Amino acid sequence: MRRYWGLCRRLSSRRTKPIDFSKIFIYSIPHIPRDKMVVDVDEDACIACGQCEPECPVEAITVEEVAIIDEETCIDCGNCIEVCPVDALSL
Repeated sequence: MRRYWGLCRRLSSRRTKPIDFSKIFIYSIPHIPRDKMVVDVDEDACIACGQCEPECPVEAITVEEVAIIDEETCIDCGNCIEVCPVDALSL
């Protein structure tokens, strides 16, 4: 324990640059504004297979001729993107 405190004391006495936490959490979803995260459906690529529909935990997807995502209900979990066999869904 003594070594730990000695190391902390030495490090705190050095001049170091402050840590920019925004770069550490760059991939964290809560830090991205809600209006910028929308699941986009590529209508040309979508084959309406319906694999994304049961994967949605909030039932925001309906499949007719293509997948339709209700943006108000969608929580941007990404489950639909992972199961799409033709990569027609993206953030």
